[in-house]
Amino acid sequence: YIQLRVVKVDAKTGEATTLIEETSKTFIDYAYKQFAYFLEQRSQIVWMSERDGWNHLYRFDASTGKLINQITQGEWVVRGVERIDEEQELIWFQANGVDPDQDPYHVHYFRINFDGTNLVRLTECDGTHDLQYSPDGKYYIDRYSRVDRPHVHELRHATDGKLICHLETTDISALQQIEGWKMPERFVAKGR
Repeated sequence: YIQLRVVKVDAKTGEATTLIEETSKTFIDYAYKQFAYFLEQRSQIVWMSERDGWNHLYRFDASTGKLINQITQGEWVVRGVERIDEEQELIWFQANGVDPDQDPYHVHYFRINFDGTNLVRLTECDGTHDLQYSPDGKYYIDRYSRVDRPHVHELRHATDGKLICHLETTDISALQQIEGWKMPERFVAKGR
């Protein structure tokens, strides 16, 4: 078995207590799918795990190691956490595979409450998204594309993803005029 643990150590006594433990017969991706964030005001830990078969976020009590709740869930994977607002109890994160009619590798962005309620989708369009947040976190620029679509840039509200304005779509007209150039085509394969 392979194990990954979060261990609490009493500085006075040296006593070690396991708070969170991941166990697998085969593999634990601790390089790319590992995330732990200590919520200091609440003495809780936001933890990323594949314990339900999909990579999701969980909240644990940092004193006892007791699972408080699973934050995200579904047949899709959390790719990473963008930011956490402990005061408002909000998490902004990236995910793959949320849309069954889109390429499962397209990256989309969401916001959710600590208790797993109020999942807010921040990106909709079919493609891979990359967000750049304003310094105050109230707005973001959504840059998205896919193999057969030029980059689109939009300004949106970070609270609900609503469009403020379209900024730009990459102009590929010169590329399209090159003799023999063809737009790449999307395809679907049954496996890797």
